[in-house]
Amino acid sequence: MIRAWLVLGGVVLGCGLDARGSGEGLDASAGGVGGGAVLDDGATGGFPATGGEGGSVAGAGGVSGSSGASGSGGGVAGAGGTVGTGGSGGGGTGGALGRVTTGLQLLYTFREGSGSQVHDVSQVGTPHDLSIKDSGNVSWTATFLRVDTATILENSNVPAKLAEACKTSNALTVEAWLFPLNTSQGGPARIVTSSPNAAGRNFTLFQEGNKYGVRIRTSTNLGHEVQSTGNTVQTKLSHLVATRSAAGQVVLYLDKAVIANATFGGTFSNWAEHRFAIANEYDSAVPRYWRGELHLVAVYCAALSAAEVAQNFDAGP
Repeated sequence: MIRAWLVLGGVVLGCGLDARGSGEGLDASAGGVGGGAVLDDGATGGFPATGGEGGSVAGAGGVSGSSGASGSGGGVAGAGGTVGTGGSGGGGTGGALGRVTTGLQLLYTFREGSGSQVHDVSQVGTPHDLSIKDSGNVSWTATFLRVDTATILENSNVPAKLAEACKTSNALTVEAWLFPLNTSQGGPARIVTSSPNAAGRNFTLFQEGNKYGVRIRTSTNLGHEVQSTGNTVQTKLSHLVATRSAAGQVVLYLDKAVIANATFGGTFSNWAEHRFAIANEYDSAVPRYWRGELHLVAVYCAALSAAEVAQNFDAGP
């Protein structure tokens, strides 16, 4: 804050310059924090201090700028001067959007780091935790689970909340952040499935060699299926999403780009209360195991829009 003083006719006048705090409008696109301005006092007999500007909108992973602090009261008037008024605080703008939660039923983030349990952290209804059948066939890190060879993430109980909610909405989204071990596993290899065995299902998200696909049961067809074109699967961290709206539109996304679409008519009125599994099928005679890294799996009884799919992509695993 800079103060200047001028003596005129024995009257002392203060002139306070407009105060701006540091950290104005810091762009948080690289994970930074947008700072709100902190104000100095108004000068004695000076002009009022104004509020600092709030931080700009945060980018992916950024934190929103906090509101600027209010300016303290104006200074005391000099002889014949006017008391300055207090400055107003600047408002910070909103931060980066997080993950979509509307319609969420199951969420696994694979942050356990060790052990044979994978927890449902959706905070929706009764948690549907999964057990790793062969814990020696997987490797943990702090942020993901790697399926090294054949196993299954399973639960002997049915996630009743899933079938009930999806039969009401007639809509579905199955999402996975994953890193496939190779581009040759097939069967198809089950990434995420709601099924009793290899022959039936409510839905299955799968890999077939160098293609991804989804199968969804409806009242008009027990085995609707759509696959991407060849050479879609890459051995890198990828965001795979399949959506089906109540109107029947099915879209398959990879890293927010559409890789396949179709129409699966009918409703989910014939969905059964099947068990839920990741990385294999409930069928020891016909295994359909998938191998690779699992960073996140989510199931919604809602069809995410393209913008919402992009929002989850931007939020990361």
